[in-house]
Parts: sequence; C-alpha cells; structure tokens
Amino acid sequence: QKSSFSLGAKTTVAGVTLAASTFQAVDAANKDLKVYSLGASAPVGPVTAIAGYHKVTTDAGYAAANLTTVASAQTILGGIAGTTVKVANAGVKYQVTPKLSTTLAYYNGKYENATQSGKLDTYVLMNQYDFSKRTAAYVELDHSRASGDLVTAGSATNNFGATVGMRHAF
Repeated sequence: QKSSFSLGAKTTVAGVTLAASTFQAVDAANKDLKVYSLGASAPVGPVTAIAGYHKVTTDAGYAAANLTTVASAQTILGGIAGTTVKVANAGVKYQVTPKLSTTLAYYNGKYENATQSGKLDTYVLMNQYDFSKRTAAYVELDHSRASGDLVTAGSATNNFGATVGMRHAF
C-alpha cells in the first residue's frame, strides 16, 4: 500500500534502438495504477522509423491523492479511475540538415472503462531546430479526431492545434 515501482531499459544495436519501461503504483486502499511503454526507432534509408505502444490501467476506486508520489491516471475521459488507455504510435523523422529535423507521426488512442469508451486519432507534424545539444526550438501542428464517449455535448469531433516553443535541458 502507498507504494510505487518503476523500471526501464534501453539498448541500441547497429542504429536500432529498443526501449521498455513500466511504472506501477498502489494507493492506500490497495488499488493499482499500471503503466507499460514499449518503443523502437530504426534507420530506414534517409529517415528514422519510430514506433511505440503505451498502456495505462487503473483499478476502479484508485485514488492518486493517497500516494506519496504524484502518480495519476488522468485521461481524456476525465481522469476516471477504472479506465484503460492504449496508445499505439508510428512515425518517421527526416534529418533535413544536421540541425533541422522534420517528424510526421500518427497516434491511435483507445480509452475505455465500465461505462465509457472512445477513440482518438492524432496526426502530428513537427519541425525542430537544434541550437545545441541542450537547446532546441520547435513548431508543431496536429489534427485530432475523436469518437465515442470522447465527444461530449458542445465539443468538437475534429480539433487542430499548433505549438511553438523552445526547450532547454539542464
């Protein structure tokens, strides 16, 4: 009770990178939150292919507030405990110049609990310019299409977004 555990591993062989991680937390009432992630990237001609799969499950009644960690299971279904979220993604990254890259990706999300289910398909186009190893500027455009219980009264089925930002790693 009131515990968490995480483990991850990553390896790169001949340019192919594989990674896996898990995070599990138990609240004061012995309810579980479980997160599993798998990912891979590999050079394919002039691009790098990227793929991943992520699964988050929470027991009904799971209460993150009872933990000593900030682990939560907030989802687009409103953070309802008892929700399972599965997201598969695939994409390609093209290194235009040594400092400029373009990434095109697709995310297929499925959300369900005892009373609701829905799907969210998201397409992302991102350009990133690396000023240095630690600093980059980026522009991201995305389009998402929701279905099922992810569409509520007054919400749009299709959404477009844009982000402009700068990231610095310390």
